[in-house]
Amino acid sequence: MSRVYRYPWSALRGDYIRTGFGLVFTLLPLAAVVGSPVAMSVMGGLAALFLAFGARTGARHLSRFEVDAEGVTRYGISTLPIRRITVRWQEVDRVRLAFYSTRRDRSQGWMHLKVRGGSRRLGFDSIIDGFEDIAARTAGAAVTNGVPLSHATLRNFAALGLAIESDDEREVSGAGGMGADFGRPNIDRPDAGRPKGGR
Repeated sequence: MSRVYRYPWSALRGDYIRTGFGLVFTLLPLAAVVGSPVAMSVMGGLAALFLAFGARTGARHLSRFEVDAEGVTRYGISTLPIRRITVRWQEVDRVRLAFYSTRRDRSQGWMHLKVRGGSRRLGFDSIIDGFEDIAARTAGAAVTNGVPLSHATLRNFAALGLAIESDDEREVSGAGGMGADFGRPNIDRPDAGRPKGGR
């Protein structure tokens, strides 16, 4: 059975607001400095950065991810025309799960999961719906395929309730029997995906 996940509007609203304010505070001054090449270059460059950020946010918002027993597929706008990228679980050969803190005490932040299968790569922020499911299936694929994982990645999986053994006989102890079928573990944690302590 496949599941479809997206980045919700509520999670991206702040990025849209930042894009709007950024464009307002760069394009309006740009109109006032016409005739000054240096000022126009600076303000124009800043406006381009905010525009690119807004385009990236829109592309994430329009993307959808389908997850099933075979792999994960992204349907979305990366570069026109619409692209489809699939990473099959049996081909996963690299996994990285990073935690980015928004506070000095690392009590809040977000995670970013990168998964590669051959020449195909996908990335997921923890604000996406179903992040726990995607992370669990990715952990199962890493274990089954014998993918080496960094200590930071292991710690961050553990913060999601996925304790992966680091020896050659690795298993996902919190995965509810997850193995070659890349099933989803039983994670009964309301704060999963918003870890309090990874790295």
